[in-house]
Amino acid sequence: MTMMDLAKKRLERCSILSNTVKKLVASLFRILNNLDHSIKTTITILTRTLT
Repeated sequence: MTMMDLAKKRLERCSILSNTVKKLVASLFRILNNLDHSIKTTITILTRTLT
């Protein structure tokens, strides 16, 4: 194994890791957005029924 092979392997591992992290962050944001939306709708429904 040459240094180039090792470097390539390391880069591949890093990119896989960063892709996984990006996917996790993206799904987290999606979940948060959905939660935010449902909370807002719940609040609007509550205010409509109360007033």
